Amino acid sequence: REKPGYTATLLRLINTAAERLDAKYPGVRIGTFAYMSLEAPPAKTRPRANVAIRVPRLRHCTMHGADECDKNGTFRRNLERWCEITPGGVYIWDYGVSFKNFLYPFPCLNAMAANLKFYHKIGVKGVMIQSNYVTPGSDLVVLKNYVWRRLMWQPELKTADLLHEFCQGYYGPAADAMETYVTTMETAVRQPEMIHADEFAG
Repeated sequence: REKPGYTATLLRLINTAAERLDAKYPGVRIGTFAYMSLEAPPAKTRPRANVAIRVPRLRHCTMHGADECDKNGTFRRNLERWCEITPGGVYIWDYGVSFKNFLYPFPCLNAMAANLKFYHKIGVKGVMIQSNYVTPGSDLVVLKNYVWRRLMWQPELKTADLLHEFCQGYYGPAADAMETYVTTMETAVRQPEMIHADEFAG
């Protein structure tokens, strides 16, 4: 189904501001969001070299990676196109928690790890992962932060190896049980069938 596009209108405004900024402050960039109705890149308008695009991965499937799930097809295609047409760089605003309840089990460890590898492969310049921002902790927050931070620096590392490394170093006598728990939860959204959910799933 064809829908009206709004992105070009905003981007032309941003480009005009960026052109004026560049004349007075060369080297400074303007950033804008390709967010919800603005996620799809325009057919003709292109961002100026001093315009950075941030693409939030919102309301797509969080349980599976961008390149392994049909529910993420639109996001994947839009992101790849933004990377093709944006000389100023594309950045990701991702989500790694259930916003219905920050303490809910939310098996997105492998999905986010797969996304980080995918983002690196297509040339994304930076990633921010938004999780619990109102309480000190949430579902496996320290474990997820460790694994995802390592992959941001070294996307070639294996997620399973990082999970094992963290569990052995952090959980002490409970290491094997915690690794089994995480692996079981992650497997549950893939087998025997794919279970889809976004960051607002309850």
